[in-house]
Amino acid sequence: MDSGAPLGAAFGGVIIAWLILSLGSWRTAFVVAGIATIAARRAGLVYLRDEPADHPSISPGELS
Repeated sequence: MDSGAPLGAAFGGVIIAWLILSLGSWRTAFVVAGIATIAARRAGLVYLRDEPADHPSISPGELS
């Protein structure tokens, strides 16, 4: 999980620049980036757990 900060710094600027060029507006690019960030957070809340037993798709074999 700690790799997110360096990867965000490495790729974030390039992705935002590409969105600005593609969409023609920095405001729209930031809205799209914000929506993507919210979607990633929701996915993380669903799939990342502290306890394996709490994960929604763990099988009994994996749990044991």
